[in-house]
Amino acid sequence: MSRNQQIYKSSPPSANTRDGVLYARVSSKKQVTDGHGIDSQLRRGRQYADQNGIRIVAEFKDEGISGKDSDRPQVKAMIDFIQNHPNEVVVIMDEVNRMARENIAYYLLKQAIEAAGGKIEYVSQKFDDSAEGAFIESIIVQVGAYERIHNAHRTINRMEIHALDAKIDACVTELVATKEAVVKSAINKQIAEHSRRREILEKRISEARDAKDDFGAVLSKVMGIVYQPDIVWENADLPMKQIIQRLVFPKPLIYEQEAGKFRNPEKALVYRLFEENAAEKHLMARPKRFELLTF
Repeated sequence: MSRNQQIYKSSPPSANTRDGVLYARVSSKKQVTDGHGIDSQLRRGRQYADQNGIRIVAEFKDEGISGKDSDRPQVKAMIDFIQNHPNEVVVIMDEVNRMARENIAYYLLKQAIEAAGGKIEYVSQKFDDSAEGAFIESIIVQVGAYERIHNAHRTINRMEIHALDAKIDACVTELVATKEAVVKSAINKQIAEHSRRREILEKRISEARDAKDDFGAVLSKVMGIVYQPDIVWENADLPMKQIIQRLVFPKPLIYEQEAGKFRNPEKALVYRLFEENAAEKHLMARPKRFELLTF
């Protein structure tokens, strides 16, 4: 048995419990050596199991494995364990990003786990089996992919900055040691070029950080409009209400002259899917009179 696996003695579950396994993952070697990430994921997973009547029968952890990779030693071991386990198994993960930070990898792993007989549950996120749940899940997966690419670019820029700092230090050392005016001039030009490049990279990192913050704010607002447009509408100003109206009712209103009234507006596909699959009807707006917006 690998040090990244923990298998517990199994016995038939009681009527009020389910069997479950924990899966945790960190992507960087530094997280592994510093002890960050894995332990907290497992701790939250155990708490979730206790609160939901799940008996942990095994734990698996992939250390230093990128979120874009679907080839995971401990996922394979976990799938083998689930296939050979006599009872149905709940697979507990901390959040979607612990499964994967890449769209194809996420759904490949999910399909393999479910085909083996596992039922995935996340500590931090809840998805039902409706079209609405699948839609929200797909957005969170895409956000994880965005963050992975964003972080990779930032890491590359920082590595280049460190390399430029080393070059600048070397140039300064050489500048102090030489007395030749021509050599000094050439070294000063190199320092200036390295410094300009460094400023460009610092600006990129700063802009990327701001873009990530803006992306999170925009995503939060979009998710609010998608999931609860009536609540956002109540507190929105006129421009935001115009945006919501266009999103919810993308087609213009049709007036029937013979009937002397407007037809019922057609809602966007995503809202029709929500209504068809929701356990209860959601209000698109309060049931009271409101004036049509003027664009």
